Amino acid sequence: MTKISATKFAMAAAALLCCGAGAHAAERSDEEQLARVVDETIRPLMKENGVPGMAVAVTARGKRYIFNYGLASKASGQKVTDETLFEIGSISKTFTATLASYAEARGDLVLSDPAGKYLPALAGTSFDEISLLDLGTYAAGGLPLQFPDSVADQKSMIDYYRGWRPTYAAGTYRRYSNPSIGLFGYLAAKSMGEPFADLMEKRIFPALGLTSTFIAVPQDRLDDYAYGYSQAGKPIRVTRGVLDSEAYGVKTTAADLIRVVEANMDGTSLDETMRRAIAATHTGYFEVGAMTQGLGWEMYSYPTKLDDLLAGNSSQMALEPHKVTRTRSTRGAPGKRVDQQDRLDQRVRRLCSLRPGRAHRHRNASQQELPDSCPRESRIPNPVDARERPRIGRRPLTPAAIVPRSDRARCQTRMTRSAVLDASVIQ
Repeated sequence: MTKISATKFAMAAAALLCCGAGAHAAERSDEEQLARVVDETIRPLMKENGVPGMAVAVTARGKRYIFNYGLASKASGQKVTDETLFEIGSISKTFTATLASYAEARGDLVLSDPAGKYLPALAGTSFDEISLLDLGTYAAGGLPLQFPDSVADQKSMIDYYRGWRPTYAAGTYRRYSNPSIGLFGYLAAKSMGEPFADLMEKRIFPALGLTSTFIAVPQDRLDDYAYGYSQAGKPIRVTRGVLDSEAYGVKTTAADLIRVVEANMDGTSLDETMRRAIAATHTGYFEVGAMTQGLGWEMYSYPTKLDDLLAGNSSQMALEPHKVTRTRSTRGAPGKRVDQQDRLDQRVRRLCSLRPGRAHRHRNASQQELPDSCPRESRIPNPVDARERPRIGRRPLTPAAIVPRSDRARCQTRMTRSAVLDASVIQ
């Protein structure tokens, strides 16, 4: 595809974030003003880099805005529309993480289990000491960015994993790797007893309210499937390979993708299992520089520095191993996750049982809204202890589902800006 520098994308993202002040334009219901800000950012970017087509989605105060530009196919002249399907590359990894988290929420797997538990062919190999969580956070011990060319089918894939030896102890170094998160998704699907693509298209995508998101684009939607273009201007599509679906296989529309952003900002409209699955992917397990590694997500505190984003999206970060610093909630327990929602639920139940007059003793208790049945005396005015919150970067992040109404808008604004910034830089 046409190469666009990370710097240019980050600058474009920053321009769109000014639209987060530009979200004030949306607050005034001024779509024209929002469109002007997007136009001023996107049109010069496309022209400078020879991008034939693009779609931009913005969510602000419960409203979605889609802006389409240029062509989905130069050969046919097909324009980018609301129905255009784009390959989203490694953003697909967040969907894979959601499937694994969903499987755990259902009781099909435990992230701290050794990978070999879910694939007997790996028993007696290095994967006896590598957890599912290590795979999902690229900390298995040095799995490479891509499979070697000799891996062309499932048999050669199994042979490769059986013969692979880690360079580092599991959970101590991060090395970005498609074979790592690809195996993570593969084993998650194994735990649920169905093929990965079927689980995504029949369970995960519908549960998120997605109607135009696919692993395999159906025949009747091929005309909507946008092409990428090489530097030589030739049309290209994603390279097929072993575990490609799990690592980078999702195709979707801008309208569906913004729904996913919204679900990650506020999952209250989702069913309980999916809500818990989404929230769990936001848990930070370790830090590399300014980036906190979640499950599929690479997270930064807001506001963040441009240099930190460029470093996090650099070739060095993608190609080289990096020693990790465990976050406070997982320090001393590699491969083990603290279930933040369980802790908060337990606190809610405990607070509901408090007798009037005793609430002042619980200074670290949660400020989240309690069920209506809870006595008013049980409602504690103190914030959740920062050590017990899911984290993005060095700043704790509490999902909107457990944030007081007075704080919810602020939390959503921060996540909106982070999501726009991440998506702009990655794509």
